[in-house]
Amino acid sequence: MEAPLSCSEGFTELGFYNGSVSQTDSGAPCLRWAEFPDYVLQYPGRGLGEHSYCRNPDRESNPWCFFRQTSGAIGWAYCDCHQGAARLVGGTSSGSGRVEVYLNGQWGAVCDSHWTDRDASVICRQLGLGEIGTALQQSRFGSGSGLFHYERLSCRGDESSVSQCQSRTFVTGDCSHGNEAGVVCAPPEGSGLPLRLVGGEEYFEGRVEVFHSGRWGSVCDDQWDDRDAEVICRQLGFGGVAKAWSWAHFGQSSGPILLDAVRCTGNEVFLDQCLHGDWEQHNCDHMEDAGVSCSPYTDGVVRLVGGDSPWEGRVEVFHSGYWGTVCDDHWTQQHTQVVCRQLGY
Repeated sequence: MEAPLSCSEGFTELGFYNGSVSQTDSGAPCLRWAEFPDYVLQYPGRGLGEHSYCRNPDRESNPWCFFRQTSGAIGWAYCDCHQGAARLVGGTSSGSGRVEVYLNGQWGAVCDSHWTDRDASVICRQLGLGEIGTALQQSRFGSGSGLFHYERLSCRGDESSVSQCQSRTFVTGDCSHGNEAGVVCAPPEGSGLPLRLVGGEEYFEGRVEVFHSGRWGSVCDDQWDDRDAEVICRQLGFGGVAKAWSWAHFGQSSGPILLDAVRCTGNEVFLDQCLHGDWEQHNCDHMEDAGVSCSPYTDGVVRLVGGDSPWEGRVEVFHSGYWGTVCDDHWTQQHTQVVCRQLGY
């Protein structure tokens, strides 16, 4: 068992922890600080706000947060501020190696069965090793202790750390020696310019962003259609129905607009094989940021949105290509049980 990591690295010059851990050392999810306005007012400028990250506004030596106990009462507890820390092991350079994540006092591997370049890029970004990573499977950098933490990370690619990948799942299936995920913090060879989807509720939808000349930027929606969306979905490895979205459907980017007038036939493998205007030449603003969805869903699928944890939230139903809410007239505990059963809870 390795010695616990020091928390001092996460403290700012102001003297309070300013990291992104949002669960107690026992694994309970933290509540949003905004739910405790008296604390926010009592400790201005101490990192509190509309988030649930652990903090120490009262200058405690360790960060802490409020959480909901199983009884429903509100309690507080210290946080392990290195929950979600990452490292690369066994590589030939500092920018490559087997991925290990620190959870509950132990380093563990990530299973490679759903491992993607988007996940790899988040690991590289978290470690300060660049914006782009290449995912490697089959324990390319050797096997670890045998402990696996995650079955999949399901990162979108724009997160700054693993802990922000909202769809990550813990190991439930068969992960064993030979299945450890690895990373090289460099662009993958022969796979087109890196892409990511940002701002969607699901990992397979969002604003299209492309990486070019060291920067991420958006695509203008002039001439944007479902054929372009098909190529995006194909390059990202998503099946399902490809649909193009215009008019910043998934929110506006704050970065540069890199492409305009994209004209794919729908048969290309990579976006940069499509006809398009010159890089960074456009007549658009961010109200015209292009998006796509690569939906695997069929009518009647449900999801929970806006909750503090995966098992709570506003109920939405998928129908005719769109997500919509459910009116609460006559909404009962029986309906809740059906939704939870359908979601596997």
